[in-house]
Amino acid sequence: MHLSDYYLELRRRYEQVGEAEPAAVTLEELSGLLNCTPRNVKLLLKRMKESGWISWLPGRGRGNTSKIIFHVPLDQLLLDQAKQLVEKGDLTRGLELIGGLEDAQARVVFFDWLGERFGYREERKAERLCETLRIPFYKKVMTLDPAYTVYGLDSHFSRHIFDTLVKYIPETGQFVPHLAYAWETDEERLEWTFHLRKQVLFHHGRELKASDVVYTVERMRSPSWNSPFSWMVEEIEGVRAVREHTVVFRLHRPNRMFLNYISSDRMSIVPEEVCSREREAFASAPVGTGPFRVVQNDDSKLVMDAFPLYFKERALLDRIELWVIPDFNQTEGWTSGVDEAMTYLPFIDRDDEMPSGWGQVYDAGVHTKYVVFNLRKDGPHKDERFRQSVLSFIRETGFWRGEGASRLTQAESFYYTEGEASGSVMRTGVSESKGAVGDTSAALPRPGSFGIPSLKLGYTSIRPEEEARLREAFASEGIELSMERMPRSRVEIGDEFGDTKEGLQFDAVISGVIIDGDDPQLSLIETYETRASCLAGYMDDAAYQEIKMKLHAIRAESDSRKRGELFAKLDRWMEKSGYLTFLYHKHMKTTHHPSMKGVHVNGLGWADFRNIWFEKSV
Repeated sequence: MHLSDYYLELRRRYEQVGEAEPAAVTLEELSGLLNCTPRNVKLLLKRMKESGWISWLPGRGRGNTSKIIFHVPLDQLLLDQAKQLVEKGDLTRGLELIGGLEDAQARVVFFDWLGERFGYREERKAERLCETLRIPFYKKVMTLDPAYTVYGLDSHFSRHIFDTLVKYIPETGQFVPHLAYAWETDEERLEWTFHLRKQVLFHHGRELKASDVVYTVERMRSPSWNSPFSWMVEEIEGVRAVREHTVVFRLHRPNRMFLNYISSDRMSIVPEEVCSREREAFASAPVGTGPFRVVQNDDSKLVMDAFPLYFKERALLDRIELWVIPDFNQTEGWTSGVDEAMTYLPFIDRDDEMPSGWGQVYDAGVHTKYVVFNLRKDGPHKDERFRQSVLSFIRETGFWRGEGASRLTQAESFYYTEGEASGSVMRTGVSESKGAVGDTSAALPRPGSFGIPSLKLGYTSIRPEEEARLREAFASEGIELSMERMPRSRVEIGDEFGDTKEGLQFDAVISGVIIDGDDPQLSLIETYETRASCLAGYMDDAAYQEIKMKLHAIRAESDSRKRGELFAKLDRWMEKSGYLTFLYHKHMKTTHHPSMKGVHVNGLGWADFRNIWFEKSV
């Protein structure tokens, strides 16, 4: 325990005693209260006295009454201690102390103080100016291992640590060289040869070899690693290093999206000896070839330094820091909108007025909210008509319409269809519900007509008022709706969504997915294929195999527009079968100070850190 913890115990025990008022105590009483020996109590009291927190007037003789005088209000002490801890780098402990504050104004003071420490910072280190971008965010990175990055946040930061053989340029729809400077394929598009750049270095100093590419692919499809993205390599018949810097892939069947797969950050190249030796640690402290390398990653912050030996242009900033502030978007301390010092704020989920002149960008990706039934659990939802009825009813409630609804549009699919993109739904916000799910040739029965007394609904994120609306709506049908938040956890080796008790307990789940706007078709395949995701994880074997068959047809199609039409058919089939229904698309905005230059927001809604720089006054 910290000294402040002991002071906290004392102040709470003697909360009726004001500052500067003496309280009668004995060492024996304090020993029991603080759960330590009388000798240690004396040492603690001495340290508190030296810190100016208390005065101590010892009684004469054993067992005699002493007097303690408190000088520092509890909230003031916690505030000062929290600031000191943050300054020392212990953000987690500092936030814990602030959580104990009873004075709301003191919390406001702390968060205003904390806000001044974000944004662009300059610090001189070893005769060199170090430029840092410090970003507050409401959740932590779960894993940086590209084979397990199922969350958009993880994927974004992983992309700065690792590299892929080729890169996809969404603006042109072209694939360009990256780790591989050239590649070719045969007429059947079954054999692909990639030629690697020489003297590309991993962060620990070793040169990239073709054997690392082979290892990356073998690891992805190895049952012992059980990557949730193993489906990305299941059509690869074999991969071999024919020279030190040349690697050849052989496919079972033509895959018109093979280069999309190869350019995915999930297929980032990893160093064999580090990854195999430090299997568990690799998730938090990985080694790649990317423009940034990890120097710290824990529950409170992720710190990445620019890699000076990067094979392409060095990043313009020296350091990126992600500070984890739980519930940042809703924290009551940020009372005056966005502080000028913060510089860059991704995914602002509120309607505060931004400071004058700040740039605001709505991300290119699509945040789609949907409801999916758990087909891996027995229950009334095995009945297709019941699923259709419940899903249609949830849509009809419009439970999400309320504060912030201006950033929502009615969803008819995972990604915007051509009609949605050009129609009034994009211009006017949320449209009216489209009505029944599935077979609309006959009116669906009401959920209450099935005689089901209760349903258990999970959710990844929902507002209290939205939950209340849903409960009330189902109660009107005579159905008791129990709801519970699904914990966000790291995908471990061998994990599959729904394998745990937490995953299997729900009849259905309200979930969300970010469709990467840079390569939406690959992102849609990930959504349907990845068993660690909520959607694929809740499909039973029959439904999942049917989905895979439809995805095979999509991958075999060379025309991107026709693939889009096949994706739309897949979405409609899923909804018609009563497996899921789409609720809404959510628009999140990223805002930044006008001095922040080189801003390019990617398909996940984040600014690419490689090219960011800050204009300084001369």
